[in-house]
Amino acid sequence: MDLQTLLRLAQITEKQVLDVGITNREYSVTRLSYENRDKLIVFRINGILEDTILFSNIATSRRDIQLLLGAKVLEEAYTKLLEAANSPQELEVVEFSEYFVEVDLDLIKLPFLKYYREDGAP
Repeated sequence: MDLQTLLRLAQITEKQVLDVGITNREYSVTRLSYENRDKLIVFRINGILEDTILFSNIATSRRDIQLLLGAKVLEEAYTKLLEAANSPQELEVVEFSEYFVEVDLDLIKLPFLKYYREDGAP
């Protein structure tokens, strides 16, 4: 996803974009995402992915999904999801290199948000 797409998502979901700059790999992204659930978070990871822009909080609520689906009410969003599930489309096969650039990066370096059972909401 590029920044233009992110800004379009922010407009659709009526969220502000918060660029927190370079942060550490461990828990700060989880904390920032939780504390700013109403914002789209843009960040980079210190020492690993400083040149790669990462995003969080794209869809954090049913309302976000409803808005992204272009539904006026929640029931309409559920209807759209059911219709899509009941009429799957054939996937288009394309060359990877047409849309992506391969980089020398392994899964160990990807910044996964960490959640623990104590993090759960009521």
